[in-house]
Order: sequence, then structure tokens, then C-alpha cells
Amino acid sequence: MSKTIEDRQVNREIKSMNRILEKDVYGNRFWARQLRKAKAEGIPFYQYELCDREHPERNKVIEGWFDFAEITIGKKIFKEMNDFIVTSNFWKEYRENNMH
Repeated sequence: MSKTIEDRQVNREIKSMNRILEKDVYGNRFWARQLRKAKAEGIPFYQYELCDREHPERNKVIEGWFDFAEITIGKKIFKEMNDFIVTSNFWKEYRENNMH
């Protein structure tokens, strides 16, 4: 499948989220990547995986598929990533390493 305008915008949205995470206290520990793209009745849908470089055994395929609006307007991937980070050991380790 060739890339549509929607595909490019979705990719920009995810890359932007990954850059925001990297510039924040998380460094390059967490990121999301697109696993699959499919079309149903002409509408593209995307499936993503959330990744943890420090604990790759936690990598998680997000349940379900997302359409353009859910990613770009609804920011559902951002919420999934937030939950993924909160359930990691990141904040516990961060507090232990940064409490002086």
C-alpha cells in the first residue's frame, strides 16, 4: 500500500510523541511504533506497539486498531503510552536516583 496523506500525518503524530518523550525525563526509554496498517471499506486503520528499551519483555501491542481521528484528534496512543509508562518501574527508579 502506498502512503496516503493520512498515513503521513499519523506517522508525524507518532514521531512527534516519541520526540516529546525523548526530550522529557524518559530519554529514549519509551517509544511507539506502527506494526500494521489495514484498510476496511477504504478507511485506513493502524495497529501499534508500545516499547520499553529497558524492559523489552513489557513491550505491548495495543489492543485493537486505530483510525486517523483516534490518533490525530483523540490522542488515544498518547493515553495508552501514559498508562504504559505509569505501570512501569520508571517513576520508582527515577525517584530513587534523583532524591538527594
